[in-house]
Amino acid sequence: MPKDWARARGNRLLAAKELEKIIRGYDYSDTHHAELTNSHFCKIFLDKLRVSNNILFNIINTCYEMHIEGDFKRLKKIRDELDIFVDEVKVIYIEWNDYLSARWLEKLISHDLNLIRNSEMLAKNLESVFKKIMDQKKRDKKFWKKIDNSLSSIEEQLDGIVRMFREREALCSLKSLSFKKAYKLKRKEINEDI
Repeated sequence: MPKDWARARGNRLLAAKELEKIIRGYDYSDTHHAELTNSHFCKIFLDKLRVSNNILFNIINTCYEMHIEGDFKRLKKIRDELDIFVDEVKVIYIEWNDYLSARWLEKLISHDLNLIRNSEMLAKNLESVFKKIMDQKKRDKKFWKKIDNSLSSIEEQLDGIVRMFREREALCSLKSLSFKKAYKLKRKEINEDI
């Protein structure tokens, strides 16, 4: 696996270097390093998801305290879905294989980087919604329709993050005999769940 890791890292060098800046000891060269890297990744990923969760809480709480009237069902739904997902990430257990090919390690690097980036973008988009709500003086139906459209894209973004995380989880747990077949089946199962 060390040679495969070196090849995968080389093929995804920019992504690997970016991840190494974010995640201390980012390395999937053997089972021990993979477990440590996964632990560090999940901690950082959870921290980024909690930022989004805090923004959602602040939006709902501030609107309530300021007596801003609006339909907050979608915001609460997103908050609840994010809470459930955060709980899922907290309890994840991955049984690492002794061998992951360079090709699968490359996919893992891509998933890790995309999950970090997308979780940061989720927080930025939620912060943008919060700013729009606070900056707007006239909050009529037309305004809330625009907010609802923004929240719709945020829901899709969160669904994409959940799907990608589940793909990552499946990718890490694949058995060495039929990686390709198992990956396709897991991906299909994940897409059907969502």
